[in-house]
Amino acid sequence: MMGERRFRWALVLTGALLCLPLPAAAQPLATPVTEARTLLADMAGAYRSRTFTGRLVYLYGNDVTTLAVRHAVIDGIEYERLSHLDGRAELLRVGQQVLAVHPDGSVTRMPNRDGRSVVSLFDRMAEQLPAQYSVLLDGDARVAGRSAIRLRVRPLDNHRYGYRLWVDRDSKLLLKSETLDPNNAPLERMEFVQLELSPPLTAADFAPPPTHRYHAIEDLGAIREISPNIEPGWLPAGFVPLQRDLRRSAPVHQPVAALAYGDGLASFTLFVQGVPEGASVEQGVSRMGPTLAMTRHAQASQGGGLLLVLVGEIPQDTAERIMDHVVIGGHALEQGADGQ
Repeated sequence: MMGERRFRWALVLTGALLCLPLPAAAQPLATPVTEARTLLADMAGAYRSRTFTGRLVYLYGNDVTTLAVRHAVIDGIEYERLSHLDGRAELLRVGQQVLAVHPDGSVTRMPNRDGRSVVSLFDRMAEQLPAQYSVLLDGDARVAGRSAIRLRVRPLDNHRYGYRLWVDRDSKLLLKSETLDPNNAPLERMEFVQLELSPPLTAADFAPPPTHRYHAIEDLGAIREISPNIEPGWLPAGFVPLQRDLRRSAPVHQPVAALAYGDGLASFTLFVQGVPEGASVEQGVSRMGPTLAMTRHAQASQGGGLLLVLVGEIPQDTAERIMDHVVIGGHALEQGADGQ
């Protein structure tokens, strides 16, 4: 019966279409997938160009924090201020400069070579959606008292997480997001509870507070001069190198090699540093929401202990496989029992 009914409807629709006048020129029809991708692009552009203030609730793991956000473009420069309302810290971005203001009043200058937002998801979604994901429209909803369109961004393999997004129908700002594990359980949730569009913000609203002490994450230059060379022997499809550098942060003076990789949405950084002879290293895995930190002690084939730390938003099985295949100076690392 259902098949007959569908067939009759198909005949009726076909007849109706044949009776319609032909358009002067055929126009491409927007598909749901095209609409979803267009909405994703509009969302990314809205965050970069809109002036707004709001309050956010951010849930990751068992932790909950509330934040105030201000964003504006003034004289062509992008300003952003993200303040933890529990007094934990504050992040300020003016163009490509990022400052972290700590509760004790000290300030850390952080590298931000490409001027990315401190609210990472906005910028991750600003790029073209990687081939390892699909996107589709997922209905309507209301967030912060505003009408929203829901999107699903699904990974096509098990090496990355999925996302559920709620986009403001009028401003195209991202009102709510969830990062989902392979069982579609939320690992992280960000949600506006209040949003004001076009408030009268000025550069003074983004001025750092008076401080008595500055720190700086010291950039020691490109890692290509470091010998031996460090490479992951395996990467999930779609992950490419984003950044390779050598850094150290006071008061720790041991240089740390940092290699960042990403697929456009998911990313991780592999840190490698030498371990002084006789020093103990605690190995293991910790997780906060979608962010995983995995630590291993390894022995380079040419001698010397190394500490490997992988930090990123990828599943644990994927992180373990990457760590298992790290190559230094053309040789696989000896990891595990001793490793230690």
